[in-house]
Amino acid sequence: LCILQNRFLDIFELQSEVAIEIAKAMKSELTLDENTKYLLNQVEHALFLIKKKKYGICESCGESIPVARLEALPYSATCKDCAQLIDS
Repeated sequence: LCILQNRFLDIFELQSEVAIEIAKAMKSELTLDENTKYLLNQVEHALFLIKKKKYGICESCGESIPVARLEALPYSATCKDCAQLIDS
């Protein structure tokens, strides 16, 4: 009986570990999915700005966004200074 109980506990512990790993994988997948959706929205907004001939102009202050910033973040809709103000 004791051997059977120990075997049951081992199986239960293994199932718990597997469940934890599955939950971690699902959370990671959700995070990737959310990030992909966010980036897609950013790119779609940049394409909208291109069509409206407003791409490269900061949506907050109206100044030109430096080319270096656009090369690093092609979907950026704000200059670095305004982005920092928004994030703080």
